[in-house]
Amino acid sequence: MKKEITLLAISMFLATGINAQQELTVTHTTAGAMEAEINAALGTTGAEEIQTLIINGDANVTYEDCSAIAAKFPTISLKKLDLGTAKFENDSTPGNKEGASTGAFDIKGNGMQVEEVVLPAGLKVIGPRTFRKFSKMKKINLPNTLVKLGEGCFTGCGSLDLEKLPEGLKTIEGYVFYQAYAMKSLEELPAGLEGVLGALSFAQTSVAISYIPEGITEIGSSAFNANTRPVSLTSLTMYEKLAKIGSNAFKNQKMLNDIELNRMTPPETTEDAFTGIELGKVILYIPKGSRAAYEAVAPWNQMDIYDVLEPPTGIENTEITAIGIYPNPVVNTISISVQDAAMIKSIKIIDLAGTVVKNLHPEGTLTFDVSDLVNGMYFLQLNDDTTVKFIKK
Repeated sequence: MKKEITLLAISMFLATGINAQQELTVTHTTAGAMEAEINAALGTTGAEEIQTLIINGDANVTYEDCSAIAAKFPTISLKKLDLGTAKFENDSTPGNKEGASTGAFDIKGNGMQVEEVVLPAGLKVIGPRTFRKFSKMKKINLPNTLVKLGEGCFTGCGSLDLEKLPEGLKTIEGYVFYQAYAMKSLEELPAGLEGVLGALSFAQTSVAISYIPEGITEIGSSAFNANTRPVSLTSLTMYEKLAKIGSNAFKNQKMLNDIELNRMTPPETTEDAFTGIELGKVILYIPKGSRAAYEAVAPWNQMDIYDVLEPPTGIENTEITAIGIYPNPVVNTISISVQDAAMIKSIKIIDLAGTVVKNLHPEGTLTFDVSDLVNGMYFLQLNDDTTVKFIKK
């Protein structure tokens, strides 16, 4: 009789996909049918008995399938969600429904309570809010194939601390790690990041990054807003393509000591971008010849400025005493004074991006109309080898 009971138990495990370690495997064969497939795999076993859920099969896991998983396993009993052998359309986890503030695994405004999530190799995108408020999640593998983290995909993951992001990552949208309170081990962002670093993307974390990748063109509002979290940024390097820094981007990062900004002109920056920081104690390193531009605008002019970096455009920024330009700043016309005018064969006006914006012809005159130039700093290049800077107002 005892042997018969044992054999019966084994047969039940085989039939339902459940083993003695409370592990349930669900083979997903039809998109949108996850609820029925889970029920079939469970048989008479209660969902609260399952500690590890494995999803495999050839059908794509849809938003509705994710919702069915969350609805069936809403408690802390489930410790691990293994999607390592699951399929997703376009190698992207489902995002949130249009207009919804919650994600695919939503449970009454919260996420699942699992401690670990396994993602499939080859995944390229984590959709908006997919793992929103997985508040107990401590571990998740991020495949090297990932190129995009969708808006809010890890918002509220307060137990998550990642040491590294995938090297191939290109985009971090807004709110990605917002309120991921335990995030403190991340020390650098992937070098290939480009475009906009999303608003609140690392707000209320304690990440200790030291540079913004060269491809970033904008830092969104409150991107590194420390708020009440322990401050973490001490030194920061930013590059030429960075054109805009949003409101409160570095709010309350009170340990920030120095900034290296490799741009000839300041990025468009709201005056409250560094709220809560004693800017007079922050050292700002900028390219040679760019001091006037930075001293003209807040909040940069509140910092201790050192124009010691080499210009990033490769333009030789050398003032030669034998050449004069006047007036400087210029409004409408500019005149050039040299010892031997006959030596000048070509004159170019170059902007701070290194683009030639105007070719001047020195036949019979060294006074030129520049009223059509946009206000800013320029270089006057003579004979392709001598450069003098001027400001158009």
